[in-house]
Amino acid sequence: MKITYTAPNRAHHYPYAEALHRADYLHAFISGFSRFSPRAALPAIGDKLKRHDFFQNLYLASLKFNTGFYISSKFNHLTNLSLDKASYTSASESDAFIFYRTEGYTTTRKLKKKNRTRYVLWKK
Repeated sequence: MKITYTAPNRAHHYPYAEALHRADYLHAFISGFSRFSPRAALPAIGDKLKRHDFFQNLYLASLKFNTGFYISSKFNHLTNLSLDKASYTSASESDAFIFYRTEGYTTTRKLKKKNRTRYVLWKK
């Protein structure tokens, strides 16, 4: 079984991705966690980590510099769209697709239309 896992941050997602990799199920881990963080490294899964953190970095900067709710929420929305779009290719090659919140909604709809994956797990 091959699994694509998409997550916007580090939190509990890094340990989950490592566990899936150890079990030899992880096909790709799409992460929005900033590559500039000292905790960004995830050498245990090697090249299965695919970073899509551009808008997440802008979102974090907007929070730090108090740019206001409107701008911060726009960057957050763009982060979600970016992770969703980045997930499609890997998810279409997988047997299962796991995503967090809204980072895989459009991908899920496309996959279901084309019957590309058997399982879709959505974590709230």
